[in-house]
Amino acid sequence: MSAETIILFASLVVSAISLVVTGLSLRHRVKRDELADVDKRLQRLDGEITAVGDCAKEAADRREGKIDDIHDRLVKVESQIEHMPSGDMVHKLETQMARVEGAVSALGENLNAITASVRRIDEYLMRRAELGK
Repeated sequence: MSAETIILFASLVVSAISLVVTGLSLRHRVKRDELADVDKRLQRLDGEITAVGDCAKEAADRREGKIDDIHDRLVKVESQIEHMPSGDMVHKLETQMARVEGAVSALGENLNAITASVRRIDEYLMRRAELGK
């Protein structure tokens, strides 16, 4: 092998190595650019996810406030219902009121009879007083 052949062969090997290194370098740069692009997308998605999470938290807080208001109203209604009469008690009251109405009606009839008697006695006494003069 001559020196010229060795130089050509060495030149060919260096060129091949240079070509491989350049290819790897370009490939690495493309991968780095793709990774940077993916990283930007991930950061944007992270921001969007955070915004959605914040909105969800605000909605949950509003819902919790409404639930607390409804709970307070329910407690008030339960307290009021607790003091109301039951259906049986209302029925008993209706029955008793009917009895009282009947008794008042009977008293009214008795009062009418008493009133008539008092008038007759009054008329008798008035006539007697007129005759006695």
